[in-house]
Amino acid sequence: MGIIIIIATLLIAPQVIMETMIIGSDSIFHFNRFYDTASQIRNGNFQYFIHMYGFQQSGRIVNALYGPMMAYFQGLLVLISPSWFAYQVLSNFILYLVAGLSMYLFLRISSIKKEISLFSSILFMTTFSVQYWIIRQGFSGWGAAFLPLCLLPIIQFKKNNTFNFLEVGFFVALMTQIHLFTALVVVLIYFAYFVVLFFKKNINKIKLLFSLFCAVLFYLLLTLNIWYSILTIHEGNTLNPPFINKTIYLNTITANSYHWLFSPFPLFLIIVLKVCYDNKMWKSYDVFDKATSFLIFLFFLLTTNAIPWKFLSTNRLLGVDFIQFPFRFFVPFTVLLLLSFAKNLNTSFLSSEKKTWLKSILVLSLIQVLLMTIFVSFRWKSNEPVLASRHQFLFTDSPDLLKQSFFNRDKSLSLELVQKSTPDYLPIYFHDDSNKYVEYEKYILDENKKYKKNIEKNSIIISWEGESLEERNIPIIVYQNTNIFYNTKKLTANDMQLTSIGTPIVKDEKGRNVMTISYGKTKYFSSILLITVITWVSYAVYKILNLVKKINKC
Repeated sequence: MGIIIIIATLLIAPQVIMETMIIGSDSIFHFNRFYDTASQIRNGNFQYFIHMYGFQQSGRIVNALYGPMMAYFQGLLVLISPSWFAYQVLSNFILYLVAGLSMYLFLRISSIKKEISLFSSILFMTTFSVQYWIIRQGFSGWGAAFLPLCLLPIIQFKKNNTFNFLEVGFFVALMTQIHLFTALVVVLIYFAYFVVLFFKKNINKIKLLFSLFCAVLFYLLLTLNIWYSILTIHEGNTLNPPFINKTIYLNTITANSYHWLFSPFPLFLIIVLKVCYDNKMWKSYDVFDKATSFLIFLFFLLTTNAIPWKFLSTNRLLGVDFIQFPFRFFVPFTVLLLLSFAKNLNTSFLSSEKKTWLKSILVLSLIQVLLMTIFVSFRWKSNEPVLASRHQFLFTDSPDLLKQSFFNRDKSLSLELVQKSTPDYLPIYFHDDSNKYVEYEKYILDENKKYKKNIEKNSIIISWEGESLEERNIPIIVYQNTNIFYNTKKLTANDMQLTSIGTPIVKDEKGRNVMTISYGKTKYFSSILLITVITWVSYAVYKILNLVKKINKC
């Protein structure tokens, strides 16, 4: 563990020494998510559904549908950090630590020797699967860090010809609370090994199916908050889906995302060695090793244009819109590849020459990551530390002011100076050909500065001075369950004119005008949330008591 901490410290060193932020394509979106939960914790003012502090205080919904537990964990990190810079360094350090320890634990429980487990863990920390968060703030990076941990039950599949339904349910639930796409990958991997186990000889299939049923039931108890939110929010609302990638075929390792294959460079060498080793030793593999190799091949195939992504995307087949980026399948590919490679090393004698080669691979990989971090950090030193793009806007012409805001204790400053019009999960009240990014820019970003917004308990108070009886757009998002009071008069979404993304259009009254919005209490939600929390706490207590018993026996 000590070496992994040292490596994690080394990998964040360039950013600390250079005092730079790395603002990737998804930074502002996630910063808004976590600023909102941090503000809720700081003020003791919890609103599970709508955003009262982040996303221009627009009352939109994101976290309730996107890794809510992880959003509050990240919000806690934001809260204890004195600035966005401190938060980024802290979160990057924790990411590296989780990735390294997660892989190390996974391999050690798989009976891999310590030095090989350590080698593979450090190498994993340098892969682009983990770097995706560091460089671009892609949330798949967090899914990657926890993935080896969430695959621990498959070891029991092989060793004991059974599985612990509590562990299976828990780890799938954990990943669901972090990153839904990676959770589906975990389920796919479990399914493959379950099928192998199910068709083995002398297996009690009834008992196995009952364990599966119990795992699903336990999983649902741990994720009730998510599924209840999805059902209640979608009831009465048509939501704008997350980004639909119309050029999905370009985001493969055989097109524009080839860097996944060479980050670090030795990873490509390991892939070649894996192919050669499988070809030579295939007949000696047991059924589980063959299943692992099959999954490695499958995930690799899914990252390439051997799959007709353009055809699937054009015809919107097989849920391809949900996949968004085929390179995301490189995450499970990497984890299973390193597991298989570590097993192959584990069966051979590690001569001093081999150990030297392994050390050289690690040194090369670490140098590559450090140089990449330094290279990316140089942008912060330029006069364009954050790039304005098609849907990301800068509200200052001063690069110095922009840089200072990310080192300021008031984290809202950065979110005011850099804004993005990501329209995920906005309500759609009528279908037209309008670009929802542009609609959000028009009705929220451009209008927001004309109004004063305050937070009182679970409500957003929007006020302005009316000079005529003209109609105006209010930069707030209204869902079917949003409560609205306009100048003391209660309204609903059906009582007013709404734009396509749910911003209300109202008629001014002369003088001070006030609109108050909150999110209506959904039936049973408090009970649902309580059941979810109690289930998590109960399982944690159960695992701690088991650990204490084992320690006392030693």
